[in-house]
Amino acid sequence: QRILGAVMHDLTAIVGYIAPDIYTETWHSSTHCVVDQTTSIGQTIVDQDNNTHKTKNSYIPMKLDVASYKENVIKVLFGEEALEEYIKYV
Repeated sequence: QRILGAVMHDLTAIVGYIAPDIYTETWHSSTHCVVDQTTSIGQTIVDQDNNTHKTKNSYIPMKLDVASYKENVIKVLFGEEALEEYIKYV
């Protein structure tokens, strides 16, 4: 299907842990990391359609509230005062 979702980087995961409401769409899926194939080792596989018939073991964020995400990033990295200044100019 090649569905583009939210790119997961460490900061997105951290902010999502602090403010889980930033995620506006999540998929409950079977997810695993390839460890036995040389050409794709380390690749994360999300089986949204349950083709492997494995137990769903993760929630994958696919969309997020961009404005809320930006505000939380500023708040986490630079503090409440920086967030207030940012909001004045947005």
